[in-house]
Amino acid sequence: MNKNEAIVIHVKKRFKQRFNINGNRFIRRAIIRAIQNHECEEVSKTSCARSVYRIKIGEQEMNVVYDNRRKKIVTCLYINQEEEKNERETHQGSIEERV
Repeated sequence: MNKNEAIVIHVKKRFKQRFNINGNRFIRRAIIRAIQNHECEEVSKTSCARSVYRIKIGEQEMNVVYDNRRKKIVTCLYINQEEEKNERETHQGSIEERV
């Protein structure tokens, strides 16, 4: 497995885990096209290679981290901290139940 394949697997997993969206290639390509055509808002630039963009898919609004060198979405993030906190608590509870 190379880096590009690992990124795709990670992104698909995060779309499903955080937003219950099937992150198939059509959705990922549409997001990349929107980023490249400047159809979404750039939130910040984290480094020379990565930028964070705000995008809306259906009813859900999210931040996506885009790798400018690889032309790929790296991950998707919550916009506000409350959603992230709730997801972490839910995930932590599921880990404690397994132990």
